[in-house]
Amino acid sequence: MQTSVAGGLSCLSQISYTIRQVPTDIFSAPQLVGYVAFVFGVLSFLQKRDDRMKVINSFQVCAYALHFFLLHHPSAAASNCIGLARNILSLKTKTKWLALPLVLATGILASFTVRSWADMIPVISTLLSIYGMFWLAGVPFRLCMLACTGLWLVNNLLAHSYGGFALEATIATANTYTIWRLQNDSLHAEKLQATVD
Repeated sequence: MQTSVAGGLSCLSQISYTIRQVPTDIFSAPQLVGYVAFVFGVLSFLQKRDDRMKVINSFQVCAYALHFFLLHHPSAAASNCIGLARNILSLKTKTKWLALPLVLATGILASFTVRSWADMIPVISTLLSIYGMFWLAGVPFRLCMLACTGLWLVNNLLAHSYGGFALEATIATANTYTIWRLQNDSLHAEKLQATVD
């Protein structure tokens, strides 16, 4: 029994996240799909309207899911599938209880796809984004998504996802800029209201 447990642990350690064989050629099919996700991601986070951001972001997560599937990173691919469902549901309704099936689905998929601590990074980001999509709006929503972006930056660095890393770095910049624009619009509206009063 002890030998089989040790053998199982040895086998798991060989499936280490950081040494998995992935296509690292910058023009390989997985990387090209990552570049498509990059374009959709940048466009989505430049939107000031939450609904438009979520629609364009849905195209990004579709491309991202395929990208990570081709990179042999099942927890990231599954997280993006949950992300697509999250976007579609949050566009239709802000009913918070709909987040619960997404959280449950995330847990179920994680139980099948997580092989190491690093595989938990996209899972944590997915759970955080579910919270943001259903409970937050405006600047708090984008701050939540900025935290998710930080987690995906780490994930993409570990997964050798060139388009994904560029995407998340650019999204962080675009999202920060959009947060600044929203804050600036809010301050301008407050000043305008003060002069009217």
